[in-house]
Amino acid sequence: MPVVHRNMRPDSSPGDEGYTGTTKQEIMQALKNMVVQGNGLTGSGIARACTQQLQQVEVQVELEIRRVFHLDTRAQTFGAQLRFCLTWELPENERKPRGEPGWVPSWTPLYRIKSLLHELQYDVLYDVTTVKGINYVVAEARHRVIIFEHLKLKSFPHDCEQLTIELESTQPADLVSWKPALGRESVSLDVDRCHLDDFVFADLPYTWKVYRSNSASKKVYCLKTSLKVKRLAWYYLINVAFVLFVLGSLMLCSWSIHPSNLEARFEVDFTLILTVIAYKLVISDMLPRMSYMTQLDRYVMGSFIFLTLATVTHALLPLSMVSKAENSPLTRPPNLNENEDKLIATDMLSCYVFSAVWSLFNITFFCHFFWSNRAENRKFIALASQERIDWQVVQSEMSDVAPSR
Repeated sequence: MPVVHRNMRPDSSPGDEGYTGTTKQEIMQALKNMVVQGNGLTGSGIARACTQQLQQVEVQVELEIRRVFHLDTRAQTFGAQLRFCLTWELPENERKPRGEPGWVPSWTPLYRIKSLLHELQYDVLYDVTTVKGINYVVAEARHRVIIFEHLKLKSFPHDCEQLTIELESTQPADLVSWKPALGRESVSLDVDRCHLDDFVFADLPYTWKVYRSNSASKKVYCLKTSLKVKRLAWYYLINVAFVLFVLGSLMLCSWSIHPSNLEARFEVDFTLILTVIAYKLVISDMLPRMSYMTQLDRYVMGSFIFLTLATVTHALLPLSMVSKAENSPLTRPPNLNENEDKLIATDMLSCYVFSAVWSLFNITFFCHFFWSNRAENRKFIALASQERIDWQVVQSEMSDVAPSR
């Protein structure tokens, strides 16, 4: 997936980006470039900046998910409106000029949004706040993005999904460390402003963690948020499964036609089969291409197999008792056939068998559907609760060493 590397500085120059380099040589060369560009750093200023940059900078991170929208199952994407705040200590040799709204500090953290497909909007503002006599830089970045999320659709249409919003520092962890915000949740979600189409948030809507990971052979810090959503299955049950149930049940009405009247029976059979195929195409258009069948796919295929077997029975059963010559369209049919009563009795027996099979199939499917729906929801919530507990332990350990504000 394409990603955007954020340096928090839309107007940064190559010299500015070099200032956040990972080696002493890169830092020295970048600072020389800054002097050449007229940034006014003296030799002592260069030394102080080098010392500061080579030391680890602790950045407190806070993410507000203001809106989640347009969760597209087929494209496996969702939109998000984010407010990402980063806070770090302002260097002693730097001050924010008064009356300058477009001020940008000399150093800013770098980060990227993972699995990013499109960035619809981005802007960032900087300010300075003082806490207990210490000046801090507060960077507030606003994003409106489209993110790719691989969905697990085996249990569709009652699947539970995790939507991941992960921000990753692009600077090594020995130079920049991310810490959770102190005294409050580092991640917040405005559930009322979210529009998830055919999904709703689970009872535990999200979990989050700040952790240290490996990326491109270097250790970096990440802020990962997992949104917990579950699909509303009733739309698909009413508009797909119920309609297919009615179509399959209508197949049983074809047994009211005389078994030797194959033309009339085939007209009903093939009309219903083509209708089921059309529904299968509609479902395929709802989902991405997958190498496995969803739960709704299994019901559609079960209905298709039922209709196919009924059609084959309608074709073969009369041929087993009445010859083609006796039922020929070229001659008049005989007034009496000694096998007619047996044919009708056998045909009705097949009707009862197919009725029982169809009823058993539907009872089994829907009982399993509702049972698996409840079981999956309980398992999903249990895993999310355990994930939150595990992550809270990690966050508490990191908060113990976070800088006080």
